[in-house]
Amino acid sequence: MARESSVARVSEEDLVVRLPGQPKVLFRQYAVYVDVDSETGRSLFYYFVEADSQPETKPLTLWLNGGPGCSSVGGGAFTELGPFYPTGDGHGLRINSMSWNKASNLLFVDSPAGVG
Repeated sequence: MARESSVARVSEEDLVVRLPGQPKVLFRQYAVYVDVDSETGRSLFYYFVEADSQPETKPLTLWLNGGPGCSSVGGGAFTELGPFYPTGDGHGLRINSMSWNKASNLLFVDSPAGVG
């Protein structure tokens, strides 16, 4: 059975070139809203971060914060296990040396629809 990389499935249209105040990194990031109910206009937001080395060989970790009501992106990605933390002055980002993307590709999904 062929193994297809999860990294290959993301769209280049969703590539985040650089976040404001972000230090230079070698891994790629993607973010986009995905429509889940076009009749009501409901969407889910995701933020995907490649593993910082050999992402095609690393597993995928799906992160969903508890709640409901807590943003996986704002909470998980930027205050817990993602690749960046806000700087103390709030004007930039710094590398999280303990980020889980050292061992895994990371997918943060704000759910249920409307959270985030």
